[in-house]
Amino acid sequence: MHQVLIVDDEMPVVEGLVEVVDWGALGIDAVFTAADGYEALELLDKHAIDIVITDIRMPGLSGLELIRRIKATRSNTACIVLSGYAEFDYAKQAVVSQAVDYIVKPVDFRELEEAVRKAVSAVDSRWMEISSYTKASRTLKENLVLLREKLAFDLIRGIKYTDDELNNKLEELELPYALGGNYSLLLVRLEEEFSTENIQDRSLYEYSVINIVSEILGAQFKLWHCKDEHDYLVFLLCADSPLHQTQLINQLGPEIQHCVRTYLKGRASLILSAEDAFPQRISETYQSLVSTLLQTVGHDRDCFIPPGPIKAADTGALRSLYEPPSLLHMLEAGRWDDARAKLTGIFDELQADWSHSQEHLLEAYFMIAQSFLHLLHKSDKTLSDVAPGHNLTGALHLKPFASALELNRWAFGTLALIQEDSDLKLQNGRTQLVKKIREYIDDHLSEGISLQDLAEHIYLHPSYAAKIYRQETGESITDYLFRIRMERAVYLLNHSNEKVQDIAAELGYQNTAYFIKVFKEHFRLTPHEFRNK
Repeated sequence: MHQVLIVDDEMPVVEGLVEVVDWGALGIDAVFTAADGYEALELLDKHAIDIVITDIRMPGLSGLELIRRIKATRSNTACIVLSGYAEFDYAKQAVVSQAVDYIVKPVDFRELEEAVRKAVSAVDSRWMEISSYTKASRTLKENLVLLREKLAFDLIRGIKYTDDELNNKLEELELPYALGGNYSLLLVRLEEEFSTENIQDRSLYEYSVINIVSEILGAQFKLWHCKDEHDYLVFLLCADSPLHQTQLINQLGPEIQHCVRTYLKGRASLILSAEDAFPQRISETYQSLVSTLLQTVGHDRDCFIPPGPIKAADTGALRSLYEPPSLLHMLEAGRWDDARAKLTGIFDELQADWSHSQEHLLEAYFMIAQSFLHLLHKSDKTLSDVAPGHNLTGALHLKPFASALELNRWAFGTLALIQEDSDLKLQNGRTQLVKKIREYIDDHLSEGISLQDLAEHIYLHPSYAAKIYRQETGESITDYLFRIRMERAVYLLNHSNEKVQDIAAELGYQNTAYFIKVFKEHFRLTPHEFRNK
């Protein structure tokens, strides 16, 4: 669906366009209005307007100047010009390359509807072109370096991909790596000479080091790199011929350090992993390199550590607790099924490897409880608010649960209660939203109510407000407004002596003839006939 902005300083023209045109049938779900060009620009900054219908002559900012400003920053917005007979030739010449159509006042609604259809088609065609495969492929190529770095970072963090998913990504990013082929990881730590508060300077140093590594190793290896959360540079190396791969890197590693010292006037420590089958154990290997660098090198500088028997960095750790995405991330995103799957993985590992370890049970308990508490406290609630009896006092004695099974029951039970509370909060919020919408309509029935004004009153985007209202009530806001107006019209016709034009005005219809028309279409009687009957 699309959004339209009507700009005209003649309010009867605007009201007529809003009320008479069947915007929904044209694929329009939100209609905004502005009395001048400056108000239009403010609305364009707030909302994703697809089509602008503007008068040619307005006080302050003319329609032509408005179109020029729109096209300068929003080239995909279609514009339709309204003009009187006197300035039509001028308008046609001035906007021939800017507007999709011109409508001469007084507006012929059928002509306007055709122009809107044309504009919708133009907007759709443009966005189809932008989202087309060819355009997407070109954009992908322009961002290959960043996307490759992201995939490498995901792999060292432990993000899981199926073989098919990883193969597709490697092919998409034009990375010449084959599943099962040999790889090594090279970790490069830039020393304090490169420390700087200027992010740009740091990035230039890192870029220079990447170029040095690529120049020295590029002839022998396929290279793929990223930067980790410690600001280390991580290179994934794969030799065209795996024979003597480790020996080659052992020879070339010191050369990398020499070039960094000589040409960048700084030092770098390097640590290399043994070969493995890609992508097996990439995250584990990376964690081992980081741990070994810290434990073996520490504060020493300019070190090179060749492959050796590296002890796993977390042989005693409960890994599933920390593998991304975290439990807290899933809870904050409302991904309840994924959160349950995460808990299942944690308890499977606890049961398999740490069933008799009270410390690991405590570690899991504290991490899970921390995620629950953080989510609840952000909503200004406590655990006892949503889960009475599920308290944390046992943790003070360092033995909150006797077994992983007991902790399992607590975690899944508490998660279910938190989800139930979240769903209830969402439902209550939507109920209140429907109530506010109806109250606003009831209080402003005699005014020209627009979806834009209503949405601003409840601080929501018009499209979202309309969507939620329909989901909760089964009818659109427009349908509700029309129904209330007709019900009120029936009451006034039956219980008052007000004139039809006064009733029309009281119900927000500025045009009495239009009120009579819609009333008759709905009841198959005019207001006079209805009252007499």
